Amino acid sequence: MKKPSIRSPMEEAQQEHEYWERKLAAMRYALKFLEADIKVAEKQVQIWEERMEKRKEHK
Repeated sequence: MKKPSIRSPMEEAQQEHEYWERKLAAMRYALKFLEADIKVAEKQVQIWEERMEKRKEHK
């Protein structure tokens, strides 16, 4: 059986708002790492494509 809420609707809304603020902050933090990984991957792809292009030129 569900316990009756002791908190007021305003307190519950505030708690949910704080939850979403923390979640958003965590997602933005994770995004910084993802963006860095994407830049590294893009650079590696570029290097590989340049090497393949040079091999085609030397044949």
